[in-house]
Amino acid sequence: MQDIDTTSTQSLIDRYYQEEKAQREKEMTLAALTVRLDANDLAMLNVIARRFRKTRDEVAQEVLSNALVDLFARLDAGERKLLARDADEAARSIADEIAEENGVRNVEIKTGVWANHDRQITKLERKKARQPAATEALSEQ
Repeated sequence: MQDIDTTSTQSLIDRYYQEEKAQREKEMTLAALTVRLDANDLAMLNVIARRFRKTRDEVAQEVLSNALVDLFARLDAGERKLLARDADEAARSIADEIAEENGVRNVEIKTGVWANHDRQITKLERKKARQPAATEALSEQ
């Protein structure tokens, strides 16, 4: 709840400080990755980043994150479950390592990210598998 002496406009500054702190902490838990791109790919990355007023790193980070989910979804279901477990187990130690390199302690990370992706993908696969069967049943009537 807002303090009576603080106006709603002033409370924006408090929120901005909190957001800034959260952003700094997030940035301190990210690892650097060097990627080599050809001129065509780099040009498109630059154009898209400029168009949406983002940095190349921001766009590349989101693209890579989405591409990893797409690749993960294409794996065989049994293998996907094993890889999700391995990635989720490794994430904590990797996050701690990155944070330590950046002088951050007690880093908070989401756990079970890849297991959650696996569950969502499995749900979609099951739903998709049921759709042709339902369509076929309707056409037989």
